[in-house]
Amino acid sequence: MRLCVRGSMLKLSKAYTCLGGCNCSTDVVTSGIEVYCRGKNMHRIPAEALAREAWGSVVIDFGLNELSALPANAFRGQTKLKRLILDHNDIEKVDPACFNKLPKLLYLDISINKITKLPRRVFSRLANLKVLDLSQNSLDSVSAATFDGLRNLEALFLQNNPTLNYIPATTFTNLPRLKYLFLYGCGLRSVSIPDTGLNVKYIWLFGNPLNCNCRLVSLAMYLQTSKVILDSGLEKLEVDTGNPRGDAAVRVKLNSIRVKIMPTICVSPTNRHRSVVGIPVAKIPVGSLTCPDEPVYIIVSVFLGIICFALSVPVVFCLVGAYLLVLKLGKTKFG
Repeated sequence: MRLCVRGSMLKLSKAYTCLGGCNCSTDVVTSGIEVYCRGKNMHRIPAEALAREAWGSVVIDFGLNELSALPANAFRGQTKLKRLILDHNDIEKVDPACFNKLPKLLYLDISINKITKLPRRVFSRLANLKVLDLSQNSLDSVSAATFDGLRNLEALFLQNNPTLNYIPATTFTNLPRLKYLFLYGCGLRSVSIPDTGLNVKYIWLFGNPLNCNCRLVSLAMYLQTSKVILDSGLEKLEVDTGNPRGDAAVRVKLNSIRVKIMPTICVSPTNRHRSVVGIPVAKIPVGSLTCPDEPVYIIVSVFLGIICFALSVPVVFCLVGAYLLVLKLGKTKFG
């Protein structure tokens, strides 16, 4: 029996039973089982059916459904799984143990969902993961704990998370093989870069409301002194995504980026030295990145405040004395 799924000729294994309503096949190239349940009006992960009927899968696609949560051990038994696709759902809750026991997973797509927070170390069991797509969610923060354990990650998609406004310096320090970092179209006001340990080759930052003050110094210096390429019109990723026929989904993302690309510029502020608004971050003089709340300004402000307070005390006494004198004279005159 032969089926044509996504333009590829596939042969269904005789010993394999597919999930109800889904398209399941054995790839003639990899001999792996592929499960496509895209757009099947699913409201939950059929964990038991997957473990019973879809064991040995190399691809599972649950995209374009109505999933709202990823429970613990939702994909148990999928020890051969290389690609897991969960885009275009309503996922809000992610259990810390939902991705356990997926030792061969290379590609994970959870884009276009409603995730606001991710549990600490939620990806820690995915030691071989190469591509992680968390774009177009509602993430409000990420940290080193978010990506702990992803020592082989090469491409990280975080773009279009509008509530993500700050990235700490330590966030990517445990990702030694990270080459492609997509951060465009977020709400980033500041991005900190560590002094060492970051090997990113390409970074996309355009479309963020960057506040170019002293907190952006590490990013500006990194862009100006390293070999990183900013906002590239890249056509493909040199990453193994577990698809021997090439990854159409990644190509579509890169094509859309090329259409949107614009310079990464400073949106604010106009600081005490000169206006930085509109200047590309990769070209801005580092000396222009200052903060009004640096220690010297705090000391001066406190000193001036003390002086003003000291001067105001006698003035207040004088005013009060004058007021009392006027009252006394008034009583004497009309008394």
